[in-house]
Amino acid sequence: MNRTLLNALSFCTCAATTVKYSMEALIEEGFEELALSETFELKRGGKYFINVFDTTLIAFVVGKDIKDLKDIRLLAAHTDSPAFSIKPNPQLKTGKYGKLNVEVYGGPILNTWLDRPLSVAGKVCVKSDKVFKPQIKIVDFMRPIMLIPNLAIHMNRDVNKGVELNKQTHLLPLVTMMNETADEEFFMDMLSKELGVVKEDILDYELFAYCCNEPFYVGKEAEFILAPRIDNIVSVYSCLEAITADANDEALNIIALFDNEEVGSITKQGADSTLMKNVIQKIAKAFAFNEAEAYGIAISMDVAHASHPNYMDKSDVTNIVNINDGVVIKKAANQGYATDCYLTGIITEICRANDIKYQYYVNRSDIAGGRTLGSILSSNFILRTIDIGVPVLGMHSACETVGVDDVNYATELAKNIFQMKKGD
Repeated sequence: MNRTLLNALSFCTCAATTVKYSMEALIEEGFEELALSETFELKRGGKYFINVFDTTLIAFVVGKDIKDLKDIRLLAAHTDSPAFSIKPNPQLKTGKYGKLNVEVYGGPILNTWLDRPLSVAGKVCVKSDKVFKPQIKIVDFMRPIMLIPNLAIHMNRDVNKGVELNKQTHLLPLVTMMNETADEEFFMDMLSKELGVVKEDILDYELFAYCCNEPFYVGKEAEFILAPRIDNIVSVYSCLEAITADANDEALNIIALFDNEEVGSITKQGADSTLMKNVIQKIAKAFAFNEAEAYGIAISMDVAHASHPNYMDKSDVTNIVNINDGVVIKKAANQGYATDCYLTGIITEICRANDIKYQYYVNRSDIAGGRTLGSILSSNFILRTIDIGVPVLGMHSACETVGVDDVNYATELAKNIFQMKKGD
């Protein structure tokens, strides 16, 4: 696998394909797959991963000299992005237009999805010879198959004053033109053909419409990347690069790539579940370690808001975040970001020792901010936690912008977090 950020942005089109991509990368690096439902049989120096319901992935490296669980290093990111979820019975005919019935997933900037090439990816449940063991197939059409057309300005003269889009009527993707002989189940026909299965064997699906614009380098010096799903595939990429690099012999290094961050994380495969705790318990049991002594650090890696060149008044007055000026340490008094000063001190020392630029983000006091994995993880584990990320313009747009240098800084920081020893 040619593992580059642009490849990751192209192939990680939804949570399921992101996990598939990540698994392939880990297998190439010699990681062994474990089943969450079984007892872990582990060895010191071992490299392992767990596929959690096809949309979340946890991977870890056990230090060859590990003696206990007092030095856990956890990097967390998320596999999902704002998108459109395809409803059951999705085919909809309006006149001769064949459309899909969808609902909004997460918080996309809706009008940025208009007039874009869209495709479909996700997982499909297919009939097998055992009722309690249906097949799960990961599918990605990997080509434009639909679009959401805008309304011409001639029919809405006030469009440039701002238009509220109705999520049920204005955002239904156009797939095909219908005629007298057209099959009313045109989408299911497409899906079954793509999977190579009989249409009647498709039992259910979790499918998403995604923007299939290619990622591009942009700028005078090609210093920007413009692409869909930068939030949060850039962090997934950094986590994969870190876990597959050299490891600290005395620590337990873990990456957790969670699904459903964009909708609150309160799911069986989300960060706000017992999942991470159960994995730690099973690791402790495999080595007869004292689980109560589990301790360490958690780094939540999500994107951060860059100061916008056309809306500088939306930034904090003393903490300006610039593209390509380094990793962003995110702080919030309301603990929407879980950063504490002790771990911030450690991270800034690592940055200074390795020529990694860093900067701070805080919300303007009159603008409410978001919430990330950090505050969730810090409430479920006795781990010092910090929220960091790369600065992004156009967060939650169909296409977002990130700085090339910032991705490199974040990746180097992630690698050093895993490699440095406590005594360094």
